[in-house]
Amino acid sequence: MVYRRGEMIFIHGGCVGADEEFHKAVMQLKSPNDKVEVYPGYSMKDISDMKFRGDFTGADVVHDEDPFLERNRLMVRRADIIIVAPRKGSRGTQYIITYTKKLSKALKILEE
Repeated sequence: MVYRRGEMIFIHGGCVGADEEFHKAVMQLKSPNDKVEVYPGYSMKDISDMKFRGDFTGADVVHDEDPFLERNRLMVRRADIIIVAPRKGSRGTQYIITYTKKLSKALKILEE
């Protein structure tokens, strides 16, 4: 999440599950000044694999796709506050937590 005077920019990775649920909630609750940015990613094992792609209809900005780990670093660097909802076995979310701590950014981990 990025906060600028009078506006919040909500950022997510566009995956199924937590990103998709976050997107739906933000689209319903955001103010007219707020924006939603999506950073879609792909697996380096199979670039054409779309099973991770969620529905992010209505996003204000959809960035070009990047490999998952590069995409995760971009989102963390872009955000002022990082909120994660880890799923058991999610290496990507664990990487975001580790990278966020490395950059000494604000982090909130939501428990299941």
